[in-house]
Amino acid sequence: MARKLEKMKITVGTGLTAKDYFFRSPNVYDAINAETGVNKAASTDRDEPETTVGQLLATGKVQRVHVTYEELGKRKTGKILMADNLPIDGVIGKLYNGDGIGGGGTITSARVPRRAFFS
Repeated sequence: MARKLEKMKITVGTGLTAKDYFFRSPNVYDAINAETGVNKAASTDRDEPETTVGQLLATGKVQRVHVTYEELGKRKTGKILMADNLPIDGVIGKLYNGDGIGGGGTITSARVPRRAFFS
């Protein structure tokens, strides 16, 4: 079964300098939206222009984080996006919806990758 891509919104910055970016992603952010700054876009935002993940990463205000989580006793990995002003270790111990359709588990570690990824 393929993952369903949903329109997501990430808010970068605070106060008057806050900016919203929209992108398509599986909804793996349900339980970690406060820690990552990523939320499912409201229906009123459906006409807002979308950016690619590569463009988001190029702004320097969003970072890709690799997470390790346990699902049914097995260790698995995944990737999430986070606003750069939020602490990475805030997601540890939170629930991660690994495949976007119901699987997942508790995040045991989070790190910024050493190798550059541009997509």
